[in-house]
Amino acid sequence: MVVLILVSVIASLVVLWQALVAINAMCPGTRFAVRLAHCVLAAGAFGNAVAAFTGRPPGLAETVLSVGVALYMLTNRRKRVCHVSVPRHRAV
Repeated sequence: MVVLILVSVIASLVVLWQALVAINAMCPGTRFAVRLAHCVLAAGAFGNAVAAFTGRPPGLAETVLSVGVALYMLTNRRKRVCHVSVPRHRAV
């Protein structure tokens, strides 16, 4: 049971860190849905990490989901969150 709690807290902290890094890297051109998704991920990861210390142990499904999201965020190659379209100038 302690191992499950520890794995869940570590995975939640990884998700929280990756989400905060992505939020800090966002520019004004970042779409609202992307910004909202990272904010919700950060809030959920923080809640999951805090819940483990308040006496509510995480379930197996919750831990597996946290580990999956953490692994996805660590191995995501497309981490570009700032999508600004720059007009191209053609040579005359």
